[in-house]
Amino acid sequence: MNREAVSDWIQILATIGVIAGLIMVAFELRQNTVLARAEMNSQMLFHQQSLSASLRNQEFAIVFNKSLERPDALSGYETIMMDGYYRDLIGTLIRERQMISRGIFADDSMLIARLVVSNGLGTAYGQEWWSQNKAGYRGSLVLQIDEALEQARNGLFRVNYERSR
Repeated sequence: MNREAVSDWIQILATIGVIAGLIMVAFELRQNTVLARAEMNSQMLFHQQSLSASLRNQEFAIVFNKSLERPDALSGYETIMMDGYYRDLIGTLIRERQMISRGIFADDSMLIARLVVSNGLGTAYGQEWWSQNKAGYRGSLVLQIDEALEQARNGLFRVNYERSR
């Protein structure tokens, strides 16, 4: 074999090596994407379970029920508990919207907003909290929650208060 033939074979082998490397990188990216989605789903499930657990906590359930029946009777401590709960609800909505924007979840963001409303923001106390705190949030999140609250007021979906009793 002459030098040109050897050089040609080396270039062919190098090209095959580059292609194999690119295939491996693509495979690794695919695996990392699957793992990232699984991790995000796991985190979201944890946050949803945390919110659900807070409603099952006897002390918080009493405070939540009090916010439904006699919101003006809430103490400062109880108001702080409700504030934390509502901020967690909004945080859950923000995380879900981020996953939707990244293509990890299907775009059910209005359904998610309705769940946020039905889990507390749809109550008189929750609506008052939202009107006082929504300036701290921005953009389409505010519009989405406002739309869900408006739909709740118009009876387009039922706000489930009985769960807290």
